[in-house]
Order: sequence, then C-alpha cells, then structure tokens
Amino acid sequence: MTRLMGDAIHDNVPALAQAPGLQVAAGYVTGSPDILWTAADWARFSMPHVTIDQGYTGSPVPSADVRDVEAGAWTPAAAVNLSGWTAAQPTIYCSLSVLPQVAQAGWQGAVWVADWTGTPPASPPAVPAGMTCVAVQYTDQGGGGAYDLSVVFDPAWPAKGDPVPTVLTQPDWSFCNKCFGLFYNDGQLAAGVCPAGGQHTVNPSLPYVMLYAQ
Repeated sequence: MTRLMGDAIHDNVPALAQAPGLQVAAGYVTGSPDILWTAADWARFSMPHVTIDQGYTGSPVPSADVRDVEAGAWTPAAAVNLSGWTAAQPTIYCSLSVLPQVAQAGWQGAVWVADWTGTPPASPPAVPAGMTCVAVQYTDQGGGGAYDLSVVFDPAWPAKGDPVPTVLTQPDWSFCNKCFGLFYNDGQLAAGVCPAGGQHTVNPSLPYVMLYAQ
C-alpha cells in the first residue's frame, strides 16, 4: 500500500494543508524562519509527520527523520555519518542522479529519492546495493509550485518496520506418483523411501522449486 506525501517550507504550509488526498506531511526542523516549521504548522496535520534537517540554521537535529542532500544543504559525506542520529529509520533525501555519490560516501539505509517525472510512480526505482527506497518525490508543482508531492512505498516509514524476509530457493524437487508428495531429487542422491512403499517415482512433469524465507 502506498501513501501520498507532501512537503513544503513554512511559508507554504497553508497551501499544503489544502492538498487533496494527503496522508503524510513532511516539513523542516532547521532553516530560516521562512523554511522552519512551527509547532502550529505541525498541528495542522493529523497524519504521520516526516521531519527534514536541511543542514542549515539549527542543524543537526539528532531526531530528524531525513537529511536533505543537495546544493546548499547536507553533503553526502556529512549526511551519512550516523553518529548521534537517533531517528527510528534515518533517511537520506537526494535526487536520483546524486545516489551514486551517496553510495560512494558509504550510505547503507533508507533513501527518499527525487525524480520529477510529474507522474506518481507505480514502484520505486532501482537503488545501489544496501539502500532501500522508501519514497519517491515525483513533482515540485503541487499547488501550482507551493509544495512537493511524493509516493511513499514503505508502509511504516518514518517508523522502522519489520525487516523484509530473505526469500531463498532450492530447485530439483519432484512430485511422486505413489505418495502424491514432493521429494528432493537432484540426480545425485537416491530417490528416497516412499511412504507408499519402495522408492519415490518421478512424475514426468517439470521439476519444482521450493521457496522459503529466513
């Protein structure tokens, strides 16, 4: 399940509050008065909040959910330092083109990617190994340019959700015509004892692949 998120500077909070279908509100916890959200700003949104540290006045904020990596904000090298960062799921915001720099700086974790296609994406883009794309910002023209809009793909974010299990596979399983069960048959081991008597008999159908999670 995806969610619609909007983010804006302080001066544009009234416009963001009128955004249709909004499910997550993102705002700034650092910056000059025209950018920094006030307590009254946050109170306008009875929905999950995402806090953004843009590396300017008042930064760093240890509890901020997001560090904003772009010109004039956090650098990749500084943003990836987890020392003292207490967010439940620390997240780097950057454009899709900057992801390689963030990866080179050593980031392993959540990313919120800007890719202004103008169309809500159906799925997150491929990201470097070790990263998870939790959201994609697809336009900066919400409300006629007053706020940005993103699709959030992680149902728990900015909280930390349950880890996604690793799905493993094992091929070479066959169906037995006598006991109607599956048995491992890689061609190197004996077919094994069949509960119906003797050894298993291989059905001529294609071999099965067993899936399991860990």
